[in-house]
Amino acid sequence: MAQTTEALSCGAHEATLIDRLLPRFGKARAAHELICHVGERDILYACYALGRMSGQAEKVSLHACRAFMIRPAPAWLKWALQAMQLIAADHYGLTVLEHRPLGELWGVHPDWAPLCATALALPYPSPQAHQLRGRLCGIPLDAIDHDYHLRQGTGAHSEPGTEGESDA
Repeated sequence: MAQTTEALSCGAHEATLIDRLLPRFGKARAAHELICHVGERDILYACYALGRMSGQAEKVSLHACRAFMIRPAPAWLKWALQAMQLIAADHYGLTVLEHRPLGELWGVHPDWAPLCATALALPYPSPQAHQLRGRLCGIPLDAIDHDYHLRQGTGAHSEPGTEGESDA
């Protein structure tokens, strides 16, 4: 791994983070390239984003939930789609769905991909969409807030500098 990182000229600190984060990926070079080519200012955000995707994808692959969703900032959408393909699809065997109207990317267990596609076709926001999306993400039915969008709004994106914040 160190040779790959050095060849892409990542800093030593970032290389260590990548190697700890993605030690067993067969496509480690692709992961390094995703991180090392974002620009020095955004390397830690890219590491955070890959780590978050990895954790969420692992939950789905272990059947803790059926799907997960991320909503990257528009400037990060292409990068995030490549990262989702590498992590969720190639490594964990999940189906990746893009919901363009809201800028969402979904990592879905293949058994649940048709239901997720149905959920993404529902009018949004609506109580039905919240319920189905919540169920796919493993939220118990009685804990789903059908009216969240009425109080908080929708469409928030995760952007560099907001790593610890919810992406609504």
